[in-house]
Order: sequence, then C-alpha cells, then structure tokens
Amino acid sequence: KARLVANGRDQDPEMYPDKSSPTVAVHSVFTALGLASGKPWRIVVKIDIKGAFVQTPMKGEPVFMKIDPKISRYVIKLFPELEEMLEGDGCLYTQLLKAMYGCIQASALWYALIKSFLVELGYECSETDRCVFRKRVGNRIYLLLLYVDDILAQVDKQEAERLRVHLRNRFGEVQFEVG
Repeated sequence: KARLVANGRDQDPEMYPDKSSPTVAVHSVFTALGLASGKPWRIVVKIDIKGAFVQTPMKGEPVFMKIDPKISRYVIKLFPELEEMLEGDGCLYTQLLKAMYGCIQASALWYALIKSFLVELGYECSETDRCVFRKRVGNRIYLLLLYVDDILAQVDKQEAERLRVHLRNRFGEVQFEVG
C-alpha cells in the first residue's frame, strides 16, 4: 500500500486561516461509551471511510503540486501520454482538484464535507463538541463521533444499515466494524 502525500510545508499558511478541523474530545468519547452500555438496542460501529481526503474537492485558491522525478517516472510509465508535460527538472506539476493528505487545508475541507453530509442525513452537530452528531428518532438518540476520517457510531441495526448504504453511495469503500 502506498499513498502520495502533498508537502504542505511549501504552502503559505496565511492563505488558509481556516485550516484545522476539530477532533472529538476525550470526555465526549467516554460519555458516549457510557451511554452505549445502558441501552440494549444500541450497537457500536467503527466506520472508516477509505480515501476520505482524496474524495474531498479543493476549494479556494488553486494549489499546485510538484511531483518529484522518481514518482514522475512511474507516472509516465503508467500514462505515457504525459511525457510531453515533463519539465526540464524531470518533474511533473499538477493542480490539485482534491484535498490530498498533507495539504494544509485538507482536514478542514474534509470536516466541512462530512458535516454537511451528516446534516443531510438528519444529524445535528453538537454545540459543545463539533465532532459529536446526534439524531433523535422516536425515543432513541443516535450518536456519531468524528475523529478525522473515522466515525464511532452508536445506533441501532436499522440505522447502522442506513448509514452503511448512504456512506457507500457517497464515498465508495467504507469499512464497518460492529462491536
């Protein structure tokens, strides 16, 4: 397994005032786990969205990435038609259309995307912890806790399946671990 990572150190941080994304607070995790143990209908599901950042559209000023000569040679082997775009220094240059790992603003863009998606599914973002989402259905309250591209869900079986279907339809490969 390999992942191409952008070198965000070369980006001007002043251009991205909104570059960080929240992560769930430890006390929120412990509170949610305590709640999960008290309801027999509630199951805990760990959800991992594969390639989350590279599914997130870049927004704002264009970001260009220099691909080093070694990787550029691999790219040319796979896509010979790109050889004419190889620069004199042996590098390819590309504009990022998706929020690659390593870009300053990638996690903030991902958080905005997943938040809007969860809101579309009827979840509300907590006012005290922006990584806790809740949804009330009848007398049941479902909780989703975000940690970058992982989600800890406390739901019933029907909501777990609903989440699985919607997440896979939107993001493709999604790993679900129940328990």
